[in-house]
Amino acid sequence: MSRVTLLPAHQWISGRAFPQHARQTGVSEKRRFTLRKSIVTVALPLPHEDELLFSVIARYLVSVRLLNSPSGFEALMQAIFKRETAPKADLLYNLSQVAAQTGIAWRMSATQIAERHTLLPYFASYLPRERRQAVLNAAVGTGNPTSYALLGHSTAAVKRVPKLRFCPKCITEDRQRVGEGYWRRTHQLPGVFACIKHNVPLRVSNVSVDCDRRKVIWTTVEHAFEERDSHMLDITETWLKDDSLMKVMKSSVSLLYEPPSEYGKTSSENYLARAKQAGFSNKGRRLNQEALNASITESFNTEYLERVGLSKTGWPIRMLTCNAKRQLFQPLEHVLLEHFFDKLESSNSSFNHRSKPPHDEHLVVCPNRLAAHPRNHRMDKVSIKYNSDGSFVGTGRCACGISIRFSRFKRNTHEPEIDRFFDCGESLRNTVLKMRDDGASIERISNRLDVPKTKIENIIYDDTACAKRLRSHAGVSSRYIQSLRQEWKDILSSVDGKRVSLAKQRSPQIYEILKARDARWLQKLRKQRALVRITDQWRTRDKRSVLSLTAAKEQILAAVPPVRASRSEIARKAAVSWAQLNGGRMPLAAATLKQLEEPVEEFRIRRIHFTSDNMIRKGVRLSRSRVLRSATLLERHVTPAIEHVISEILQQFLDESMKADDQVQEDPNTSLQRPRGAEIGQTP
Repeated sequence: MSRVTLLPAHQWISGRAFPQHARQTGVSEKRRFTLRKSIVTVALPLPHEDELLFSVIARYLVSVRLLNSPSGFEALMQAIFKRETAPKADLLYNLSQVAAQTGIAWRMSATQIAERHTLLPYFASYLPRERRQAVLNAAVGTGNPTSYALLGHSTAAVKRVPKLRFCPKCITEDRQRVGEGYWRRTHQLPGVFACIKHNVPLRVSNVSVDCDRRKVIWTTVEHAFEERDSHMLDITETWLKDDSLMKVMKSSVSLLYEPPSEYGKTSSENYLARAKQAGFSNKGRRLNQEALNASITESFNTEYLERVGLSKTGWPIRMLTCNAKRQLFQPLEHVLLEHFFDKLESSNSSFNHRSKPPHDEHLVVCPNRLAAHPRNHRMDKVSIKYNSDGSFVGTGRCACGISIRFSRFKRNTHEPEIDRFFDCGESLRNTVLKMRDDGASIERISNRLDVPKTKIENIIYDDTACAKRLRSHAGVSSRYIQSLRQEWKDILSSVDGKRVSLAKQRSPQIYEILKARDARWLQKLRKQRALVRITDQWRTRDKRSVLSLTAAKEQILAAVPPVRASRSEIARKAAVSWAQLNGGRMPLAAATLKQLEEPVEEFRIRRIHFTSDNMIRKGVRLSRSRVLRSATLLERHVTPAIEHVISEILQQFLDESMKADDQVQEDPNTSLQRPRGAEIGQTP
């Protein structure tokens, strides 16, 4: 068994731990590390309270000055982690090797190192028991599968901390207590933007955490603090004074030391029960998702939710309805949701309290602000039915004509929030219809009257209301309607592209009046304009296709080897749909294509010319059979016109051959040569 040697940092790096002949024979520095890495125990400094393992190794690297020695750095990482590559900054694997290297001095196991000097307790706090044990095994072992995948970091909605952070006041206190500052775990948690001990914003260094392992900057917090290369987190003073946010940050930090009492509990059922108990349920005990999302957004700072990546309103619903064993959620999501429900149960402004009806049903206030009665008029008839969980459903009717159903009240009032209109009353209906006739949009009416858009649409498109509007418009003069029609046509013709949307922006009142009083003519005009627009578009496309087809045929005729300019080939080359040509919408293009089509006989003659010219250039003796064979023509394809063309080609070839022979006899030194195979006396 080899002897294990415990060396201080300066001896381990200087080379005095290696054989004398290894230094004298010129063995490289990396090789010298390799010679004894199996029997050397690295003397890492003792970790401080709440110190990251990254900080311990960084302090060691700075003390032995290995940051500028790549070979020495790699050998050190190999000795500590038994890996060829440097780990990431969070160091969530091969902790058993770290425990083996530091067991004599630290007296901690790999599990204790993971729980005391990494962020693993925080990220694993809400995991099921089996997965939490798997994450711990991956961190202690070789990291296959990796702890990052088991923690669900790749699919998490919460933004991770990109760079290490520190508190200047904590560094000052650490210097007085232990003589130096160090990276603390409590400053690196998602959603924790301030030091909970000193209530000051954290500072961000340039040391990246969630990056490629080759880009990790191994440095101490002392260097980041002294170099002044950090910046303060951009948080407002209201965050530090917000009790809810500070409580969320403190709860997140407490997960490092006091995790939930029950690991791995499937909390979706628990959250769903608490939500329904708080009153977030509709009729039929279904979850009121809209009210829950609105209340959570109202409970926390919107800017804070955006900074942590939870600005979208879907994450609370997923936590209440998804299976926790299939989909993982980050601890910050659990902390926010638990704090929200705890706040509802303890605060007087909770949803449950503001949803609770008054003790006397006669205190319910009519929500109709347009009625003739005073603003705080109490509804004449109210009936409230309670459920076993404390929720309720109420109905109310007032002398102004309004009849509603409700299940909650507005904050600190006895005015119900309307779930459904049974009857909106004459005053509200007439006001909505009048505003609509005057050209107001549905959204504007909703904002003006503080009534949901769906309720405004129900009033406008209700059959009874439409009938009353038609009767009320019976006395409108047709001359006024005709003037509005002509004015609307003029506006349409003046805007770019005759677009209705642009015309509505220019004169929304005219459009709304016509839509309310002359909707049939407006719809007929829209169809006519659409038909004209479509016809114009097809006419323009027809003219453009004629040019494309003509250019396509020229390209086909210039192709080598020759290709027949058929209708399908021309249409394909011009990128014109065959269905559009045969559909009758482009008659000019269809007629042009029919004229441009190349007859089969002309194509065969063109191919004969091409093959014969090619044979002459190659010096091949021409004959009728060779020409037909080269042009891939059969005897049955030969027409009188094709026969005439072949005869002319052969005769021309024979004449040129004889002329070449005569020139040779008159001047033997001439450079002109007759074609090969065209001897005198041979008939082609």
